[in-house]
Amino acid sequence: MCKTVPLMGLLAALILVLTPVSSASAQNVLTLNGSIINQTENPDAALLAMPVRLTIISPTDDPIELQTTSHSDGSFMFKDIPSKINATYFVTVEHQGAVYSHSTTTEDAGRNTAIHIYDATDRTDALDIDSHSIIITGVEIQERFLEILERVALYITSDRTMVANICSETGKMPDLLRFALPDN
Repeated sequence: MCKTVPLMGLLAALILVLTPVSSASAQNVLTLNGSIINQTENPDAALLAMPVRLTIISPTDDPIELQTTSHSDGSFMFKDIPSKINATYFVTVEHQGAVYSHSTTTEDAGRNTAIHIYDATDRTDALDIDSHSIIITGVEIQERFLEILERVALYITSDRTMVANICSETGKMPDLLRFALPDN
């Protein structure tokens, strides 16, 4: 004995099977919580309303950029952000001219993200040279050309981030990380 299926029921079933689900309703979202922590021993200022940027990089999609503002205790939250497969989430904060960032993956995005910042100084005596090498990588005698690679490993001797003052009224190159070549 054959059963008949009402035409409207069959048509509705086909439409349901063949209609793609919108990506907004099918896409998982997550929340990224974090805090900004000033590691300077005697900080210059409180953590008041700092802009926090989130950049999501996925191998299959264009980058997504979002922004929020931290609370006075340094905490911040990004709600309802897209959960992407194999994505990296970069949280970035700028403080007194230095940029600090933290990256996390989709799997770890639910954990609290801590970004450690430091107050800035422009004093070069906050830096010490750990090692210094000058390597001659090429010589063209006919052209009177000398190619040099300089490698300097620095470490900071204070609890402040060294931020060079590159604003110069004289228009000259700043004194940080430059050297003069000998004559001839």
